Amino acid sequence: MWSWLSNRVPGYQKIADRLGFYFSETDENKSVFNAFKNFKLFKMGSGRKVKYILTRKTQHETQWTFEYFYTISTGKSTATYIQHVFAVHCDISLASFYFYPQNFLHTIGKWFGMQDVEWKDFPDFNKNYMVKASSETEIRTFISEDVLGFLSYEKGWHIQAIENQIIFYKAGKRMNEEMVEPFIQVAETMYNILRGRQRLDSKNDS
Repeated sequence: MWSWLSNRVPGYQKIADRLGFYFSETDENKSVFNAFKNFKLFKMGSGRKVKYILTRKTQHETQWTFEYFYTISTGKSTATYIQHVFAVHCDISLASFYFYPQNFLHTIGKWFGMQDVEWKDFPDFNKNYMVKASSETEIRTFISEDVLGFLSYEKGWHIQAIENQIIFYKAGKRMNEEMVEPFIQVAETMYNILRGRQRLDSKNDS
């Protein structure tokens, strides 16, 4: 009997066929990993690799959804993590920023000067996310109210942009087959809202 955990290739191929992606089981020449190696996520641990890659090219960008594997060793124990990631290489330069979920320690840290960019009209967003940016002026211009509104109720995402690349993921979220398509759809929606702030095509256009 076929199992997603023991052999994910058939499931990913079905997803690729339904959504118009090209599927590859392996990262040939580590091309996907190397494209995003400057991102925080891809500097974690050892034994880092990308597998089960869905790729789709459009007029304005190339999109990938993949599983990222890395190992964390503490000296006493070793654990391998599998992280689903939605990544885009687009044809415009994005603001450089990192959104990540806020917790109680971050709240305390802000009392002692920890960097965070906040929007006074979006208290739920401020409660949900920490924001680091290379330029506060740039990020305030780039991030639209639609993005802030969407992330006011869509919690738990890590979103990092560097120049013309951006990644979306939820930490520790390894998904079964039924979860992959909704993950892609939500991540792509967030990307399209961000892209709309750049006055490209409407977010419904792929």
